[in-house]
Amino acid sequence: MRAIPVLCWLVLILGLTVQGTIAQQEQLDVLIAEALSRHPRLEALAATTAAQRHAEAPAAAMPDPILRLDLLNVPLDEWNMDSSPMSGRQLGLAQQLPWPGRRAADRRVASTQTQIAAANTEDEAARIVDAVKQAFFELILTDEAMAITTRNQNLVRDYVRMAQAKYAVGTGRLQDILKAQVFQSSLGDRLLSLRARRRIAEARLNALRARPIETPLVSAQMMPETHLPYELSDLVQMAIASRPALEGQRQQIEHWRAVEDVARLAARPDVNVNIAYRQRSNADDNAASTDLVSAGVSLRLPLWRKQREHQQVAAAHQRQRASVAELATMELEIELQLQELFVKAQLHHGQMELLREAILPQARQSLTAAVAGYRVDHVDFGALLDSHVTLHQFENELHHHHADYEKTLARLEAVVGVRLF
Repeated sequence: MRAIPVLCWLVLILGLTVQGTIAQQEQLDVLIAEALSRHPRLEALAATTAAQRHAEAPAAAMPDPILRLDLLNVPLDEWNMDSSPMSGRQLGLAQQLPWPGRRAADRRVASTQTQIAAANTEDEAARIVDAVKQAFFELILTDEAMAITTRNQNLVRDYVRMAQAKYAVGTGRLQDILKAQVFQSSLGDRLLSLRARRRIAEARLNALRARPIETPLVSAQMMPETHLPYELSDLVQMAIASRPALEGQRQQIEHWRAVEDVARLAARPDVNVNIAYRQRSNADDNAASTDLVSAGVSLRLPLWRKQREHQQVAAAHQRQRASVAELATMELEIELQLQELFVKAQLHHGQMELLREAILPQARQSLTAAVAGYRVDHVDFGALLDSHVTLHQFENELHHHHADYEKTLARLEAVVGVRLF
């Protein structure tokens, strides 16, 4: 009959744990969404991308036609348009026709600039998500550390009462009481430091969300450790294929290719087409007053292209080479970062397992034995306090490794450039 109530308690505890984990994950997701929607840097980059996108069509637009009105051969002595058959009013229209392919190349230049701006926006968003996670897990770490420290303060108070009771009956030492009080004061000092760290983490989260710096955030417990289902080679492949910064650099290479094409096409002459209508009036001669129509074509002669266009082509080609080398450098750096972060994550995970499965159970057993021994005068107070300090340190180490593990995964995600967890 007792199995049913025990089973109910286990189900209830499991349900509360899962509910708490979901609530914590939801809290993190809300913070990330809010930062992505409100951060002014992202807003500025998005506006820059939109502005660049609006610049694509003008870059490939045809030049405006030129409308011209001329008064031709007006006699200075009379200022009369009708007195001479050479006089007239002329209305002309001219249109410049770019060399075939020039407009498409200009559009490519503008389009690559848009793609670069978009890639910069996505890469900045990944960095902001990483910053939110770093601050969030720092907040959780300080909350956990404060809870442990407060719990240890209560235990040390019990030790002080035990030492005082023994001292009162003549079996304890005043030094033990003072030593416990000093340790209790050191825990109070640690709480002050932890509260300051929490305020800093809270301020960072508020700044990332464009909220007032002093906005309070509710406490949260550490979530279960995130599973890392990827091998290092998988992460490298995903980063090479999906990292926005790499895509932006590839677009930078394409940009300089387009600039090189524009410079090469600039050496080709544009064609100017014009047509004009001349109105003449001469009262004395009807033949001399006949209206006239004119048409013409003109070309720019690229006589100095070696000093101008050829040098521009060479400069764009060298820029392209530099961008290719920069892309290779970025890929190497990303692979190195992933290697370091992957090893670091494995290290934190292994240390957590060792602490949970071996070190902490042994430290708890040691403290339990020390408390029992102190009660019957088989263990001195110094050994009891040392056992307690050791357990306290290992508990803090576990939470530090857990938080650092989650921070490392967040940084790993930012280097890959896509949401993984």
